[in-house]
Amino acid sequence: MYNDDAKSLMHRYFEHFDVSAQNFDFEKYFPEEGEGIIGALLFGFVNRKRARLDPKPLTIAMLAHAASVGAWV
Repeated sequence: MYNDDAKSLMHRYFEHFDVSAQNFDFEKYFPEEGEGIIGALLFGFVNRKRARLDPKPLTIAMLAHAASVGAWV
């Protein structure tokens, strides 16, 4: 799932199930897709590598639990 789609999906989830998104760390589950051509060129020129984190699993059980308590925990 692409980052923009995931943001839209999670926004609708929090809204529909009236779950507070205050403690939800989007980047933990959906890391950035990349920096695009400009960023790749820029990072190539300054010879820096960005750490790429593997996404943590986001399970149905986690979504159900948050919906039952009304907050992301």
